Amino acid sequence: RQSLPSHLQLQPIPGKGLGVITREPIPCNTMVGEYTGEIISAEVKDRRYLPSLHHLRDDIDVAWAVSREERGQSMTGNYLYSVTMPV
Repeated sequence: RQSLPSHLQLQPIPGKGLGVITREPIPCNTMVGEYTGEIISAEVKDRRYLPSLHHLRDDIDVAWAVSREERGQSMTGNYLYSVTMPV
């Protein structure tokens, strides 16, 4: 992990994991950091989060679920956002 600027801090978010919290206002359109997490398709999202499709999970999805459970993170999908990827 890289060091965060002094105005940002990592803080546990109950049921979610770690979140970046700011100690001061951030102006609109300011680059805070680069997302380096997993980018998934709508199909993968549905397999992971919709109970009606859990039977379609592959080994990667199962490992993802186990990892979240082991870390005490929820699997509600409440925190998912749609992000437009550059072409």
